[in-house]
Amino acid sequence: MKNLLEIAIMNQVPEIIIWYFNEVNPKTESVISKNHKGEDIKEYYKPFPVINLYNKDNISFYCLEQYYKPIDNYLKQGICFNKNGKKINNDDFIVFLNSYGNGFQKGYNDFCKKIKSSEIFNFQNDEIAYKIFSRVRKPSMQKTGKFIFSTNWKITESTIDGKIQTPITKAEKVVIDEKGFFDSGYGGGEFYKAWELIFENPNIFEPLFIKYYEQMKNELLDEIELNDLSEAKPEIKENPFPSVFLNYEVYKWFIEYTQKHIIEFYLDYSYLKKRLENLKLIHYHKDIEFVNFLLNDIKLITEKNNQTFISKESKLKSLKSSYSLQRENNFNIVFNI
Repeated sequence: MKNLLEIAIMNQVPEIIIWYFNEVNPKTESVISKNHKGEDIKEYYKPFPVINLYNKDNISFYCLEQYYKPIDNYLKQGICFNKNGKKINNDDFIVFLNSYGNGFQKGYNDFCKKIKSSEIFNFQNDEIAYKIFSRVRKPSMQKTGKFIFSTNWKITESTIDGKIQTPITKAEKVVIDEKGFFDSGYGGGEFYKAWELIFENPNIFEPLFIKYYEQMKNELLDEIELNDLSEAKPEIKENPFPSVFLNYEVYKWFIEYTQKHIIEFYLDYSYLKKRLENLKLIHYHKDIEFVNFLLNDIKLITEKNNQTFISKESKLKSLKSSYSLQRENNFNIVFNI
């Protein structure tokens, strides 16, 4: 398994590819080197600030440091448990890293097999090149290798001059399981392999990044100057529905969630509204008012959906009644929890 930073520098990966890599991964420290005059220059953002971890079976894998730190902090706080309720310490956690490592290796090794259209794996094949490019384009967090776990949150409110400030959430209990870590590792292995192939063959993939640059820029909600890709300039956005959403970020995540994860209208929207209310990310509205907002203002549901809601006595289910582990994981990923 190769180090992406070394590949990027060795192959002089074009800046447009480095730009996108850094946009779909958490921001990292920049790499400083010397030019021919001995002056300090900023070459690239370090492509993968990795912790190269080894589990008990010596299966190595790469993981973004920003993904590892939260679970490491939770372990130090002593609030991690397995699905049977047994507390997990640092020694116990090696089992879960073992599952992640197995998943990472499998995803890494399986990736090329999954995307090839014939027995001959040829990057010059436009279909294969596009499949590799598509695997790194705005993936969900789980598909980049983020550890997936279930978290119970405690919400506290602070007041200044009698006014309630933004709620503070703190994890009280974290539940992790081996399958979730295996699945996360599998996604991380695929993602890593896809970037490795792109960095090793930048001349083949650069045209795709150029062709889809405008679309990718809009997806990321950033305005990027092509002549200075190292400086990302976020586009300032206003909250279009301030009476509903706490801020623009919540609105943006709300739209993303509805586009990706609304499958069962009644249950999915019940969980989404109740979870957002619980975290105080949206302002309180009666269920009938919220559904009316979905139908007439933001236009995310149909009249048929509305009639389904009315048939349920114009009430959404409670957070507990609409809960599922999949809904919780999807929510946590989209809302960066």
